[in-house]
Amino acid sequence: MLTQAGLGDSVTQLKVNVCLSSWQLIVAVCGSFMAEKLGRRFLALFSLGLCSIFFYLLAGLTAKFGTSHNLAGTYGTIACIFLFLGAYSFGITPLTAMYAPEVLPYNIRANGIAMQGILVKSCGVLVTMAFPYMMEAIGWKTYIVNASWNILMWLYI
Repeated sequence: MLTQAGLGDSVTQLKVNVCLSSWQLIVAVCGSFMAEKLGRRFLALFSLGLCSIFFYLLAGLTAKFGTSHNLAGTYGTIACIFLFLGAYSFGITPLTAMYAPEVLPYNIRANGIAMQGILVKSCGVLVTMAFPYMMEAIGWKTYIVNASWNILMWLYI
């Protein structure tokens, strides 16, 4: 993502990734504390809605500035990556951990959480393996595919 955003230096990418991870941790903890006040459904809809918006913005910025040497465009694209990951971390990260234990009855909770873990990890592997191929094949349009999928999930919720 950072390479397509116009950030090619590996040392700078490492620094940005450390900042991204710290940012995600802080926002996920804040989202965890807000889940009770905001409600689970609102939190999921809010997070997915923002993720979709930021993914579409990221697609546009990457398409326009990804191959240019426009420093402001590169910074804007990186800021959009931070905003997308913040929106994801605020809602989806805490809900993934807390939703299954809350809705499953006690007698099937352990099996249900184990199945959820397998499903979540399997989806993570699929996305991790497919994303580079998608980026190579369709480039910035990958973000549009993901944003459109988020809209379908938003409608389902």
